[in-house]
Amino acid sequence: YGKSSQTVFSDFLTITAFDILVLSENAYKNLGGKFDEDKHNSRISEITEIKNKYNNELLIKATIILMEALTEERKDFLGTIFEELELGDARNGQFFTPDHIAEIMAESSLANLPDLAELNDKKYITISDPCIGSGRLAIQACEKLRNKGFSYYQYFVEGRDISRTPALMSYLQLSLLGVPAMIIWGDSLADTVFDKFPTPIALLNGWLP
Repeated sequence: YGKSSQTVFSDFLTITAFDILVLSENAYKNLGGKFDEDKHNSRISEITEIKNKYNNELLIKATIILMEALTEERKDFLGTIFEELELGDARNGQFFTPDHIAEIMAESSLANLPDLAELNDKKYITISDPCIGSGRLAIQACEKLRNKGFSYYQYFVEGRDISRTPALMSYLQLSLLGVPAMIIWGDSLADTVFDKFPTPIALLNGWLP
């Protein structure tokens, strides 16, 4: 297509993530929910514009590959590809935490969890990551919780990243993994918000105000 790897990767993320978000927002609207209609329509326009540049069959195949990879192993698949293709911006301090370090950090952070018996339907654990990147640490933490017997309704992920590409990576993977989460594209230090991406399970199951 005469495009750089970075452009193709970003376009794939945008199309796939926004397809999921637009569909879940439509379903949410049918249930009586409200959202930012202008941003919703802007996403649809962006999806259409990008899709016109590619072979739709190849986009579908890429999405299937991603889904199969996450089904086979619940880990940060997109972040690994991003690193292998050297698409990061080290000059601006964009680095990804190695898998083994993320696993250690997740284990350490969850060392003092309450017992499952202490949680009821009104209590849950929040996993907050102000620099969520591709979601590697959040995914590791969610898997640790699942292995300890926690259900999806007993934890919630809040993540923010200053770059839209990593924010969409984490949103897409957490959506496909069925994790209730709110991913924010914004600056944690300045407390700015450019856009919000609630995963389908968070949007449609009453996690959001």
